[in-house]
Amino acid sequence: GTAAAAVAMGWRCAAGADRREEAALQAEDEMEALMAGYLSSHGPDGDDEEEEALPGGQGQDRLVAKALVRLVEDSGLGVISDIDDTVKVTEVFLGKDAVVRNTFFEEFRAVQGMADLFSTWAENAPGTSFHFVSNSPPELLEPLRAWLREEGFPDAPLHLRPLKGKDRATHKPRSIEQILERFPGRRFVLVGDSGEGDAEIYASIYRRYPGRVEKVLIREVDASRRVDPSVFEGIPESAWQVFTDPAAVKRAWLAAAAAAGRLPKPP
Repeated sequence: GTAAAAVAMGWRCAAGADRREEAALQAEDEMEALMAGYLSSHGPDGDDEEEEALPGGQGQDRLVAKALVRLVEDSGLGVISDIDDTVKVTEVFLGKDAVVRNTFFEEFRAVQGMADLFSTWAENAPGTSFHFVSNSPPELLEPLRAWLREEGFPDAPLHLRPLKGKDRATHKPRSIEQILERFPGRRFVLVGDSGEGDAEIYASIYRRYPGRVEKVLIREVDASRRVDPSVFEGIPESAWQVFTDPAAVKRAWLAAAAAAGRLPKPP
């Protein structure tokens, strides 16, 4: 499929990762400067598309970087979500063969109902920010970004795990903590699955950041991968939920938001 072919091409180009990393760092510095200039002349919230020409090396063409900038308000709801087996069917719990098949040889498939759940947050909690944090490698960035958009998920930055480095083991909790610390006035929903260690990671973050995590949502991927409730010991039952049907999460969230007076009033 198209996505699988793009992923395979990214992996075949991995030999040039060091050169790409150097270029990416330069692009990142340029983009930070660009955003700083934007923020100094625009308001604190909204979407805008920016294009910046970056200088190339000797004998090289100039690199044009184009990005959608999402400006996030200081307060409001934030959704931090895993990707594999949370919104995309990867079947990590079945082993490497299943992961390779679902990543390289088959079209990406969405977990049914998850895009609708995310759209519910976007439509009924204005200003909601979305963030994807995944152990998928950087070579999957563009295929995943395009696929998420095609499936109807809200635009969001993707925080992917490097292929190498000493921080690989702590990538997910470290990335989530950085998001919470960057937006201290926002409350967050953490969305993951039972196929890996999301429940343990999210419960630990809930305890370390009291009052910051509104809800922990864990999708049960298979009957063989149930979540041990003791993981959430000491955490109120209202603050975590294990689910198989995203529609149940949607109904519960809408009911709670309505009771709290958080739903937007009809025009």
